[in-house]
Amino acid sequence: MKQQRMQQQHSVNRNEVCPFLIRVFLALENNSLDLKYFEDGTALKKYNQINVYAWKDDTLRSIIELSRSQIKIPSDAKNLRFYLNSIYQDPKNNKWVKKKLGVIDDQDLRSKDRKDELTLANFQFMIGDYIELQIEYDSHNRKY
Repeated sequence: MKQQRMQQQHSVNRNEVCPFLIRVFLALENNSLDLKYFEDGTALKKYNQINVYAWKDDTLRSIIELSRSQIKIPSDAKNLRFYLNSIYQDPKNNKWVKKKLGVIDDQDLRSKDRKDELTLANFQFMIGDYIELQIEYDSHNRKY
């Protein structure tokens, strides 16, 4: 019930509010993104990124669904998992920080039970923050 109230507080009238750009950085082959490249500003050139337009009331599931159409995942991929982290600059000390948002597997994406989904606003996601999307799966040819 409390979670439902939190989601209602963060709902956005999509007819009146424009979506904002989120740069989603792909962390492939189980490698996490190195924050030093965000410190020196080269992350935008070094890492693969996807541009996604979203609202503050979008869920992690919807961010994955928006990103997935732009990612090449082999058809024989099994045990698919998406790890999401927020990357942002801490205003107190001007350092880049990574905060875990959640893990969603392929079964969660297919589930119709969406009650437990938190929104970007619930995570205090700010316009200008980045998302790290780490993809892990088993495949006959390769494992990310």
